[in-house]
Amino acid sequence: MECLICSEPINNSRLGVNSCRACAAFFKTPNNCPYTDAMSPSSTVSSASGEGMIVEKGIRRQRVESVDWLDFGKFSRKPAKDFPLSNFFYETEPSHSETPLLNRIRKGYSRVNLASSMVWLCSYMCVIRRCGEKSLTGDYSGDGAVRTENMVLTPASYSSFVQIHGIEREAMLESANFSFEEFRNLKSSSKFKSQYHIIDRSLLVVDVLESTYRACQHFPDDPEVGFSGYTTFLRECDLESFFANCPDEIDSTIIIREFKRTLQRLSLIVRQLFEIIKPEDMEFVALFGLAIWKEENMKHDEDLLKVASQMRTDIMRELHIYYAKKGTPDYANRLGSLFCLIMNCEDCATLFAEDFQLFRLLRLWESSFRLK
Repeated sequence: MECLICSEPINNSRLGVNSCRACAAFFKTPNNCPYTDAMSPSSTVSSASGEGMIVEKGIRRQRVESVDWLDFGKFSRKPAKDFPLSNFFYETEPSHSETPLLNRIRKGYSRVNLASSMVWLCSYMCVIRRCGEKSLTGDYSGDGAVRTENMVLTPASYSSFVQIHGIEREAMLESANFSFEEFRNLKSSSKFKSQYHIIDRSLLVVDVLESTYRACQHFPDDPEVGFSGYTTFLRECDLESFFANCPDEIDSTIIIREFKRTLQRLSLIVRQLFEIIKPEDMEFVALFGLAIWKEENMKHDEDLLKVASQMRTDIMRELHIYYAKKGTPDYANRLGSLFCLIMNCEDCATLFAEDFQLFRLLRLWESSFRLK
């Protein structure tokens, strides 16, 4: 990559664009930021010190103005056309929101914090997954890569599948810690054990829901595409490439056939219904929260069960408020469809877990990898 301002080689993007540290710092200076009132057309040529410096500063400023930076004044940026939720964390939360829980879940799904002297990423779901997966896949742009407006999607591989699943687990834990105060303050003698129990029992359902959402956003015309991570996708026709680097003792012919059946079932059970219902962003957020606080996963602990029941009640109450404010008439049928969708996700997740257990028993998958 190279800086869009000065063309110097860089390894990371800053402030939402490919920029070097120097140009990012230049942008954040009040006299140079194109979103502040302090900048005027004559501000860079009125200085009496150093004509060469003035010219250089003016050129850099013109290039800075041509780039779509974050808006520090309004704490927002232009949303991506292909995946709107991933940029919601740039928006300001309403001061008197009637749906504070849904807003927190939405921000917990993806969030960034801005400081006056630097931009730093918090380990919430979308951000930590994107950074973690990039450390595994690198800046891959070879065959099969798909460039969206703000990231590169790469074909999935067997070698990184387990690590990416682990990254998603940790990211989901951080997301839940941010979104739910009750999750952070669990009254348990083994708090972290309880937190990981909740995450492990809901991770696969959330993965089915979220990966389907992303597949519909990025590949609306290709129902055979599934996401195995935040930036990695898989097509049925690419399964041979996916399993190309699996261990020699695994029978790739059998696992390809069985894995194809698994992907087809995901498309049949979840994606087709998802495309019919077309959940709105706030509906997706509600489903995301309901998937985490599934009461059946808490039956072993009475205190956890009470928390889960209260969380589900609060989520549904705010979803009712959302519909009422939006003026949605007779939304009971809509709610029924959403519940059917989450049930399909749960059924598909259960079948996934059974498939992988069978794969391990038949030595078609690494024995150390378990889905719950």
